[in-house]
Amino acid sequence: MRKLFMSIIGISAILTLALGVAFAWSTTGVGTYSVGTGQLSVALVNPANAGNLLYPTNTPIVVATGNIQNNTPANPGIAVAGNGGFIDGITDAAYCGITDGGLTTGGGWIQPAGYQNGTWSASLTMNPFAPNDCQNIAIGYTVHVNVVTP
Repeated sequence: MRKLFMSIIGISAILTLALGVAFAWSTTGVGTYSVGTGQLSVALVNPANAGNLLYPTNTPIVVATGNIQNNTPANPGIAVAGNGGFIDGITDAAYCGITDGGLTTGGGWIQPAGYQNGTWSASLTMNPFAPNDCQNIAIGYTVHVNVVTP
């Protein structure tokens, strides 16, 4: 009986120690913080008229080219690359049947802090049924170039 009693006391002591450690007090330090996010800033620079005139061929005609400038601050800075885009705001678009013929970009990564690289090329398409009044007029348009980060 004495052995049984001692065994029960021994097991109870071990369980008490194990459960005591399992239910020991603990705490955690917590802090709430915030950080701002940067903003990409690019510009289309060195625009050049391609010298091509629009004709009602129903095929894209390159009308302008240029470069992309990354104006994102240098610290810590982030490179961007051209990733296509689109053309809108075409004057006389409905009347003359002029649509976005496509916008292409290329040239690789453009480093921050005003670095220029990358190219863009804008094309317009004129419907073959454009009226005679669309001859010898000026067509305005807006170029939108998309950029991505690595």
